[in-house]
Amino acid sequence: MSSTFITQEVSIVIAAQQSPAMLREDLLKYSGIIPEDWPLSRQPVTSEQLSQLAFENGCSIAAQPDRLMFLEAIGDKEPDNVVIGDVARRYVEIMKAGNYQAVGINFRSYVPYPTDNNAADKYICSKLLAPGEWQTYGKENVRAALNLLYTLERGQLNLSINSASIQQPDQQPLPILLFSGNFNYDVKDVPAAKRIPTMAAFIDNWITDYDTFKELISQKFVALLGEN
Repeated sequence: MSSTFITQEVSIVIAAQQSPAMLREDLLKYSGIIPEDWPLSRQPVTSEQLSQLAFENGCSIAAQPDRLMFLEAIGDKEPDNVVIGDVARRYVEIMKAGNYQAVGINFRSYVPYPTDNNAADKYICSKLLAPGEWQTYGKENVRAALNLLYTLERGQLNLSINSASIQQPDQQPLPILLFSGNFNYDVKDVPAAKRIPTMAAFIDNWITDYDTFKELISQKFVALLGEN
């Protein structure tokens, strides 16, 4: 069984009430939130409910009436080369008037199973869940997903584990075991004078969150893949 652990993306979600129309390429570049030399990878999406900008470097920024989303595809990038955290921090520091409520730091990582479409479900049912008659009902093998909540010193980590697949260009979909992690930091009760620096500190700390997420997955879950 594969034990390759791949991080697909990191995203920073900011809960805030705003108009999606405020998300414009010219405004972001003029204000210094993103560099002038970031070319778009496709035409912007603009509507009353969603605005989205996608860039050639794998970063994208989206706005809905109740949230802002900053995402970067990771691939083989080292964490020090990931820039989306700096972009999200500059946004809240420059757009100070936002009614910010919370910050979510999110990661999506997976283990690929190129030769076994059912390996992820088998792993969840045999390694993470207790065997029982509940697994043998119906015409096909049962499929399962887990949602776990870890209480850490600095907050909570929500972790979901699912079987999924990735669409590959000119190839069959790749079966994967998907790990989705979320660190959520509520700031709505932080005094207004301290809210922006508090949010900036949470965003700047995303690499520490990632190290925690990666350590948990690698040591407590991926390590089980080689066990019989």
